[in-house]
Amino acid sequence: MMKKFFVFCLFFLIVVSSCWAEIPWRKERLDESRREVAHKICDFVISRVREGRYHPPMARHPEGVYYRATLAATLSLAGRILEEPHYIEVAGRLLDQVLEERSEEMWPMRMWAAFPIFDRPFPLDWKEQEAHPHPRTTGLVLYSLGIHHRISGQDRFMEPSRKGLEQMFSNWDFELEKENMLHFTAEAAALAAVGWQHAFPQFREKQKPIVDWVRETFVETAPKDFGYFAAFRMVLLLAATGSNHLQSVLRPGLDAFLDEPSWRYWHNQYDFRHTNDSEVNVRGNGALAYALRLHDLVLGKAHYTTTPLYRHLSQWMDRMRSPNGQCHSFQAISNGKSYAPGTMAHILQLWWILGGFLL
Repeated sequence: MMKKFFVFCLFFLIVVSSCWAEIPWRKERLDESRREVAHKICDFVISRVREGRYHPPMARHPEGVYYRATLAATLSLAGRILEEPHYIEVAGRLLDQVLEERSEEMWPMRMWAAFPIFDRPFPLDWKEQEAHPHPRTTGLVLYSLGIHHRISGQDRFMEPSRKGLEQMFSNWDFELEKENMLHFTAEAAALAAVGWQHAFPQFREKQKPIVDWVRETFVETAPKDFGYFAAFRMVLLLAATGSNHLQSVLRPGLDAFLDEPSWRYWHNQYDFRHTNDSEVNVRGNGALAYALRLHDLVLGKAHYTTTPLYRHLSQWMDRMRSPNGQCHSFQAISNGKSYAPGTMAHILQLWWILGGFLL
C-alpha cells in the first residue's frame, strides 16, 4: 500500500511540474492568506464522505450529480494547488460514484437528499427529470471529469467520458438550439469539450461556435444574468481562449453587471441578489467575489480587488465559514444569521481561494 502511495505522489509531482507551465498566473492563483482555510474546507468535506458521496450537514434543497462531480473536481484542483495528493485520491473515489449514475452514457439530474433539507423539497416533476439524460448536467459533469483527469492522469475516466461526449453531441444540436435551451446548456456542452480537449481534440469544432457566441454576447447578457452563471461564462471564455478577451469582453461585461442596479440589495449596495430577496446567497456575493478575483489574477494586477466592493465581498465570504471549515449557503437579511451548509457553499469558497475552476 505504501509503495502505491509513493508512486502516486511521484506521479502527482511530475504532473504539477509539467502541466502548469502554460498558465502565466499559476503561482499567484492561491490566496496565501487563506491557505489554511482551504485546507480546513477540504478536510471538512472529506470527513463527511460516505459510500462515495459527500453528505452535507444540511442543504438548501436536494442536490444533483452536477454538484457531486463539481465538488470532486474542485477537491482535485485543491489537491494540485495545495500539494495534497490525498485530496486527488478522494476526488477519484467520488467520481467513480458519479460514473455509476449514468444513463445512456450521460447523466440525468440525479437529485438526492440523504441529509436534512432547509426549505426546498424535491420539485413535483423530479421523477420526470430523472427519466432522461439532462444536457446541462451532462456537460458540467464531463467538464469536471476532464479537469480531474488532467490533474490525476487516472485513465479509467477516459472511455466513459469519450462516450459521454459523443452521445451528448449526437443527441443535441447545441449550435442550432443554443438560444432556446435551458439556461447555460450550450455553454455546459462547450465546457465539456474544453475540459477534454487535451485527450479528445476531435470535439474542438463543437465548442468553437458556442464559445464565439458567448464572446459576442457576454457584454450584453452579463447584466441580465445571475452572477453565478455570468462567472461560469467567464470561466468558459478563459478556458477556451486564455486572456485574449479579458479587457475587451470580460471586463466590460463585469462592469455592466456591476452597473445593473436590479442586482443590488436595498439594505446594502455591496450585497448582490441571487433568486431570493430575503437573503444574501453565496451564488450572488460569492460568485461575484470569485469572478472579480479571477479577473485580476489573469490580468496580473489589481483592478477590482482593491475596491471597497471587493473588500466587503471578501469579509462576507469569511463570515460565511465556521472555524472547522464548514461553509454556509446564505445569510438571512432579517436576522443576519447564516444557514444551509450545502455543497455549493464549499465549492464557491474554494473557487474563490484557489483562483478559479479551470486549469
